[in-house]
Order: sequence, then structure tokens, then C-alpha cells
Amino acid sequence: MFSRDVLDALVAAANANATVFQRSHPMTAAIGAAYGWSDAQIDAFFRTAARITVTVH
Repeated sequence: MFSRDVLDALVAAANANATVFQRSHPMTAAIGAAYGWSDAQIDAFFRTAARITVTVH
């Protein structure tokens, strides 16, 4: 199992240029499992993230 720091770095590298994150993508399940998250926790993460708005000035 990877350390939390290694997982954080892998996730950041994999998503550095991502503009879309798909709940149904196999990588989402893999990352969630690596962090020890249940499907319900991943779903909650996506519901929370959907409420984020970004304002560019």
C-alpha cells in the first residue's frame, strides 16, 4: 500500500490538467479505495464538489 503522501502526489499528477472528473471512471473507484473511502463517501464527495463555484477575476 502506498503512503498518503505518495497517493496525494499520484492524484495531483493524474489530475493536473483534468477539466472533468467522472464518478463512473475506474480511476475514481481506485483512488477512493486507495484512500479507504466507501462508495457512499465517494458519492458524498462528488455531491459536495458539484456545489463548488469558481470565480475568475
